[in-house]
Amino acid sequence: MMVTSSPQRIANELAQVRDPHGFAELRTARSAGAVGGSTMIPSIEKIALIVAAKGGSVRDVTIGDCVEAMRVSREVFPGPTRSGRHSPVFYQLLHSAGVFPADAPPTVRMFSPVFAGQVPVEQLVDRYQVTCRPVRVGDHEIPPLCGFRDQVIPHL
Repeated sequence: MMVTSSPQRIANELAQVRDPHGFAELRTARSAGAVGGSTMIPSIEKIALIVAAKGGSVRDVTIGDCVEAMRVSREVFPGPTRSGRHSPVFYQLLHSAGVFPADAPPTVRMFSPVFAGQVPVEQLVDRYQVTCRPVRVGDHEIPPLCGFRDQVIPHL
């Protein structure tokens, strides 16, 4: 996998010498979306890096290539970044351009370790800072169910 901290203009070069049609499709999909250029241009550059590293054309990029690019990006450039370096929008752009099969997930959210599937009740309660307190329904006060959480909603 090719990694660089400044992949500026690689998409323009590859569009001229390797895959004019593929990069034109990406730019068409980009203009059809509601996401701005400051997000999409780095996404097209990231796709160009995949194409440059793996060979072939834009249509040859696989879902596995995208997952690998995200993994490598986080390994080489750990920690948060404001530059969009870790943004998964490039995958969504490929998906909307029809590069992946129609039944492919529309986002890489399911591949991210940050989103590891269904969240247990405890994590939901912690995430949304749910507190146990009585609830009023009309003139009635219902006692808190915090102690019974696992018995009341075991299907979550």
